[in-house]
Amino acid sequence: MPDLQRTGTGRPRAGSGLSVWPGPAVLNVLEPITEVYRDVFTAPPWNETEDLVAAFVRRLAQECRRPGFVALTAQDGGDLAGFATAWPTRPPFPSGRSYTAVANQFGEAWVNRWLAGALEIDELAVSRWSQGRGVGGRLLDACAHTAPRQGAWLLTHDHAEDTVRFYRRRGWHAPPAPAPDGSGVLIFLSPEHPARRQDSR
Repeated sequence: MPDLQRTGTGRPRAGSGLSVWPGPAVLNVLEPITEVYRDVFTAPPWNETEDLVAAFVRRLAQECRRPGFVALTAQDGGDLAGFATAWPTRPPFPSGRSYTAVANQFGEAWVNRWLAGALEIDELAVSRWSQGRGVGGRLLDACAHTAPRQGAWLLTHDHAEDTVRFYRRRGWHAPPAPAPDGSGVLIFLSPEHPARRQDSR
């Protein structure tokens, strides 16, 4: 990981501004991560309830045990201002949650070729008081730089217009879905994702 130190404590290298929490080590910062999640996702356009915040906490406690899981956190003024979580998407491409909508749009052959084996950025959130200061860009770039040769990918929703613009500004690309299913789910591929160099899906 460029500019990052893989430790169980999440201590960053001098000047990096980011800390890395491999696997269950992320539970050491579960409370401030939850506060960032609540700040971001209970506000528009997401409007999540406290039940969904609690579901995120339960999900993170399980997902941090996935092979290759890593969380990144960013500080701003001494407080945790943002975080990202990621892990390699293990083949075959999973189902459930929003995965099914992605597979329905692009087809099993495409998702298994281009998304299985790539780094999946599951959550990326920056507290509203730190937005516009480059925190999200640093987190996203750091995740992308840790990706394997298959690149990185993430999904979002088309109603989150500011989020979509943010990913496009960072050079991420949303491939057109051949058969949109009306779910509003969008995927973005990292700037170096190999699918972007191919003419066919």
